[in-house]
Amino acid sequence: MSARDRYIEALITADEIVREMPERAPDDPTGVESETKAALRVALADAVRRARDGDVTPGSATAASLSRRLVDGNGTRDPSATIYSALEAIDAAREEAVSGALQLLPPATLQSLAESGPTVPPSYLPLIVRFALLVPTTTDADRNTRLVSLQSTGGLRMIPAFASRGQLDRWSAQARADSTSVSLTQIETLLQLAQRAQVDGIVIDPGGRNVVIPIDKSPLLETHDARLPARVPLSFGGAANVSPELVAAARRAAQNTPGVSAVYAVSVVEGTATPRLVWVVKNDAADQTALRAFANHFVASVPSGSPIDILDADTPLGQAVQESVSPVYRDEQG
Repeated sequence: MSARDRYIEALITADEIVREMPERAPDDPTGVESETKAALRVALADAVRRARDGDVTPGSATAASLSRRLVDGNGTRDPSATIYSALEAIDAAREEAVSGALQLLPPATLQSLAESGPTVPPSYLPLIVRFALLVPTTTDADRNTRLVSLQSTGGLRMIPAFASRGQLDRWSAQARADSTSVSLTQIETLLQLAQRAQVDGIVIDPGGRNVVIPIDKSPLLETHDARLPARVPLSFGGAANVSPELVAAARRAAQNTPGVSAVYAVSVVEGTATPRLVWVVKNDAADQTALRAFANHFVASVPSGSPIDILDADTPLGQAVQESVSPVYRDEQG
């Protein structure tokens, strides 16, 4: 069994324990809230799905995040309970899987590439070559595996590659590529394969973000400038070990601010910097008034000098966060 398989098994084991938890009822106030139980199972199922697609980044399925959610939902606080051992096992299995696993290109990184223009700038290549993409392949009559290629409107031959299983499935349905298989391939390896296939480039998420890596840039892998582009998110995920007081303050600020429908606590890594805590706020109001009001409520309720970094969810990074991370607050009446 591979390290990734052990990680998936740990997630499934935790899900089975959560499934058997008694729910809170009028005659049993000690049970866990049904909404909390459902949210835990959704987070675990999402982590299983992503792990099976080759992505073992934690998202919101960390022991700290899930434990906090369980306690907030009237779950047991006994540290010796089976569920807490299962959650710790998830983190341990993930660390083992991450150490030797290929990681899919993170959504925030792909969004940064798309914003930089139709082709990947040379200085960005060092940031992405260690990540992987999902690559469609076919098998010829001699049972040799071949890369799929596309003809662009400009006559260029491109290899399609995908940063998510969802985008790959949508492309496969539109292209009627039912006979293709999928390979999780490191971008550095894919560049070398593309050179040998004598194609003009790699297109990431064709029909979606359409980010192109021209093959004639591949020598830059050895000669690139060592400096990293400023403020390029390499990855993000649900923030672990966030102070419960901060989470409570964010929830109060959201509840007191009409127009705020969700708040996400995320850990963002940019360049070679250490992770920073960012509060992503979904603002349903027509202007920025609600966002400013939320910030004022939030800042007023936390210790003086505490750094508060707030991001509007209606931004590229905010959109990617909403697709990948569970909120710490959601307006269920909105």
